[in-house]
Amino acid sequence: MQPLSLTCQQIIQRALDIAKNPGYTTQAGEILQAELDNLALTYDWQILRKKFTFTANPPVADANGNYRSATPLPSDFVRTREVYYLISGEPFMLNAMSLAQYDSLFAGPGIQNYPENYATDLNPNPPLIYLYPPPVIPMQIFMRYQSIPAPIANPATNTSQPWFPYAQYLIRKVAQELFLIVDDSRYQMMYPVTEKMLQDILKVQGDAENYVRTVGLDPMIFRPQSFGPNKMTGF
Repeated sequence: MQPLSLTCQQIIQRALDIAKNPGYTTQAGEILQAELDNLALTYDWQILRKKFTFTANPPVADANGNYRSATPLPSDFVRTREVYYLISGEPFMLNAMSLAQYDSLFAGPGIQNYPENYATDLNPNPPLIYLYPPPVIPMQIFMRYQSIPAPIANPATNTSQPWFPYAQYLIRKVAQELFLIVDDSRYQMMYPVTEKMLQDILKVQGDAENYVRTVGLDPMIFRPQSFGPNKMTGF
């Protein structure tokens, strides 16, 4: 499926024409925004991939004597792709862990070292990233992450193009949900059509980087011996 460039206004109008419900402009705009958010949150689109660089400083003890290294993330952060730092040009990739795993680790005095793992917390605003062990020196950390675009202002009249370039899918998806609102039997016919369109788009997205991926073991469980930065790599 080839991308089709249409504005938000055009997408909504064509969906209304298919649904034959011209009075549902507001609902169509809400459906379009909801589907764009769903796509951004559910799938790792290359077009929404961003880079973020921050400086992680050695932590100071909190009131309970714990040493935690927390850094705010961008407000559009959804999830990480890669997190790493460089020592004398040598990259060191950090392994992802859950917050539960992070909370179970020792955080007392003397834990500072070169980070090997990280965890993210989406509950605060903005989200936070924790490094473990916390850094022993100020370090520049590099990250690639998936983002979610800001909501579209007045989709029904907005003349900008949505971030998702496959307008044909969006038109049919909006029409499909309008069928559901008015209890139109065409919903059952449209549902497999939009599902097939999305699966075809995802296949193309998977080939976008032209890179062969391999399945690997969880590095948090099946981890090789790691020596971190040393005299050979530099400190």
